[in-house]
Amino acid sequence: MHNDGVNNDGVEDKIRCTFEDDSQVPRKLQMSTLAMKSDIGEEHSIRALHVGDQAPRIPRDIFPSRFQYNLTRHRTSLTVIGLELAVCTFAIMLACKTKDRNKIVLATLSTVGLGGFAVIITALLISDKMRKLTVTRTNTIQFMKEVATIRPGIETQEWDVIAARMNLVFYSGNSSVTPYFFYDGESCYSFFKTAYLLPYLRRKTPNWFVIDTIDELQPLIDQVLKDYEERVNNDWQRILNEGTSVENQAMDV
Repeated sequence: MHNDGVNNDGVEDKIRCTFEDDSQVPRKLQMSTLAMKSDIGEEHSIRALHVGDQAPRIPRDIFPSRFQYNLTRHRTSLTVIGLELAVCTFAIMLACKTKDRNKIVLATLSTVGLGGFAVIITALLISDKMRKLTVTRTNTIQFMKEVATIRPGIETQEWDVIAARMNLVFYSGNSSVTPYFFYDGESCYSFFKTAYLLPYLRRKTPNWFVIDTIDELQPLIDQVLKDYEERVNNDWQRILNEGTSVENQAMDV
């Protein structure tokens, strides 16, 4: 009897363990199913995540007008130019205090000429300085990473995402750039084309005069630009094929 009791207790323990294990089966199946769905969803929507609502906002969505954006974006240039204009105005006011009309005219013309020249030079210097701050090694690597990850084609929405992310990168590198460097995807693409794409296309032209420079990032840049060029060509070819297909269907009807 004592042995039977021991055996019964063992059987009860096994049965209890079996039921406890079985009670976990639906939960395990549910977790497995969710994991599979998550993997599938991530695989099929990874491109959508790159261009989704999770991306930072661009200045086009923040500022009510392009004018207000320009005031914020170019605040450094506007401040310096404003000071120069104030100095010119003060100089003209001093010249007007003299009684000699010829001296007044000469001083006014000289001040306006020198002031205008100073304003132009200041704008060019600040623009060149901003460009040098944005094409640093770190920024270039990050820009190429974003282009390789987002894989933009001819759709501006993808460039909007790159613009928003690169604004944060530029600002983290130097606060004088402001976090609003690119107004939208179009301005980001324009920068990309001028700084990287056009030099790449020129290097591919046999008759183009190229100065040999040693740049360790050039292979990375060329590979990213090559992939981008292929994607754009494929996008345009797809659009042309769709247009031809529609025309053929219309002719058949």
